[in-house]
Amino acid sequence: PPIDLAIIVAGSHDPGLRKTTRKLGTRHILPLLYGANDSPRQRLRQGFAAVIPDGSSTDYMDRNIRLLIGHSQARDRLAAQQAAVVSAFSPGLRGKHVLVLEDRLVNQTVIQKQLQKLGIDCVLAANGIRGLEILASKRFDLILCDCSMPEMNGYDFTRNWRLREMAEAQPRVPIIALTANAFAEDADKCFEAGMDDFISKPVTMDRLAARLVRWLNPPEPMRIKDAADSDVAPESAPIINLPGLADILGVDDPLVLNEVLAEFLPAMRESLAQVAAAVAGGRSDEIVSTVHGAKGEARSAAADGLAQLYAELEVEIGKADPAQIQTLMTRSTLEAARIEHFIQARLKGKAA
Repeated sequence: PPIDLAIIVAGSHDPGLRKTTRKLGTRHILPLLYGANDSPRQRLRQGFAAVIPDGSSTDYMDRNIRLLIGHSQARDRLAAQQAAVVSAFSPGLRGKHVLVLEDRLVNQTVIQKQLQKLGIDCVLAANGIRGLEILASKRFDLILCDCSMPEMNGYDFTRNWRLREMAEAQPRVPIIALTANAFAEDADKCFEAGMDDFISKPVTMDRLAARLVRWLNPPEPMRIKDAADSDVAPESAPIINLPGLADILGVDDPLVLNEVLAEFLPAMRESLAQVAAAVAGGRSDEIVSTVHGAKGEARSAAADGLAQLYAELEVEIGKADPAQIQTLMTRSTLEAARIEHFIQARLKGKAA
């Protein structure tokens, strides 16, 4: 029979999944098991619907499977919450079309959920080259653009697109930068490239909606610097800032929070490994690019402590102090272990 839902389950055979499948009364769920060396991010990009981390409780699997295939009251509750969020903002956002350029899977998931809650149709692109290809055949009301992407970054994408707009006499499409930095020089760099505005990560629902209202229904051309944003996390930042994550997503439903955290966990492991490899390689430009992406990803998942360590590492790269860089790498590894323990416990229902 046709497959309605594909689930990737980390680890070995889990009797809980089979029990859940029987309880739902469907034969159309395909549990796809993968080995320890497989990449969950790669599997998701191949088109599978969900990843359930190793050790997840049967109850967690049950709720998420029901939510994904529409056999749960949770879907109705989530729809009601989304409707409430949308009604709080301008109805003029509904039905708008936004292109999102972002290469990090967790960031893609977060921004896509935010835009869906606002009634906005979005298309995702992982770099500037793909973004230009999409724009060749489809028009958008606005573009959200990450600054640091592989192959073609946000600045080069914007310059290329502005030249194409002028050459083809097309109406100017507003471009809002998404950046993990929040300094005045970063804002100036965005504007010099031809961007219209910028939002520093993590992007909360209310800030995103306010920016979209300004640019999709503006009374006059505007340019606003996000000077109020801070790049400094509290010294006593929680392992995961759950209220902050709820603000980012615009909903405090545990199912939604857990879905993002479950996706962040393998992404965090992969990003930390990439940062460690870049540091071992010793190329400062590669280290900065890798750390910058990992920092934005951590912020999108409200892992404030880890994001702050990456921010400090970013600064230390320029000072070329091997001892301090190694200290920060050790602290980042320990913080990632704390995050992993917290998320695993939460997914098993042992943490709030």
